[in-house]
Amino acid sequence: GSSNSPLSGIGILAALASSAMLLGLLGRDGDAQSGGALVAYVLTVTGIVFSICAIANDNLQDLKTGQLVGATPWKQQAALVVGVVFGSAIIPPVLNVLATSFGFVGTPGAGPNALAAPQAGLISTLAKG
Repeated sequence: GSSNSPLSGIGILAALASSAMLLGLLGRDGDAQSGGALVAYVLTVTGIVFSICAIANDNLQDLKTGQLVGATPWKQQAALVVGVVFGSAIIPPVLNVLATSFGFVGTPGAGPNALAAPQAGLISTLAKG
């Protein structure tokens, strides 16, 4: 199906807002080591916001579809919990295999056949900017 969810826009706004907040609190002065820690902070905040928004959007889409077909909300929530548990168990090892086999463009040790990660590159560029 399709959705009009502004998930990417929310993530970009989270990166810009957390960067602007740090800039307002700390100013432009700082050394390279603290700069790396601040970029890590911005990426962590953005990752948390992305996770919350993606799960909330998925839940809303599933509940809407379930209501259209007459499913009960508690059965849908139980199925969503099962999906989150299995997704959390399966996705990290798959990403680890991809990272060790090919690497991702822009990461240390990425080979010539590195996999593109344009969304991650965009958010990283915003955080560093």
